[in-house]
Amino acid sequence: MKNEGFIIELDFDFDLFAIISSAKEYKLAWWFNKVLCIDLQKDEDISIDFLKGKSLSVSNYSFKTTHSSIHLIRNKCSEYANFAKPFLLPELQQYDYLLMVKDPAELYELKEWTQKVSAVPIVQLIQQIDINSLQSKENLIFE
Repeated sequence: MKNEGFIIELDFDFDLFAIISSAKEYKLAWWFNKVLCIDLQKDEDISIDFLKGKSLSVSNYSFKTTHSSIHLIRNKCSEYANFAKPFLLPELQQYDYLLMVKDPAELYELKEWTQKVSAVPIVQLIQQIDINSLQSKENLIFE
C-alpha cells in the first residue's frame, strides 16, 4: 500500500526588510513610530520550538490594524538552547532587525517607507529581502 503524504504550501504574503542598527529595539521602535506614523508596541517574545530540544526566543514589537500588521523583530535571539548560530534567520546574521509588513490594502508606499526608515539616524542600512530566497523562511510564520 502506497503511503500518502500532505503537501503544505506556506503563503508568505508580507514584505520583509532587513535592518542594520546598533540601537536597542525600543529606540528603533520609537523612531519608526515617529517617522512612519504608526504605533509599534512591545509584544510577547516570539518563541519557536524545534525538534531535539532546540528552541529560541526573539524580541517582538508589533502594530496591528484590522487589515494589516507590522512587526519589528530582533534577528539575534535573546534566549536560545542548543544553537550554534542564535539567529531567527541565520542566513541574514549580518542584519540586526527584521521588519515584516503585512498590508493587503496597500496602505503604505514601499519606496516612501524605505526612504523614511533609511533617514532615521540610528539606521545604518535597510534592504528589502526576497522571502523565497531564504532557507529558514518558515521561522517567520508565527501568527
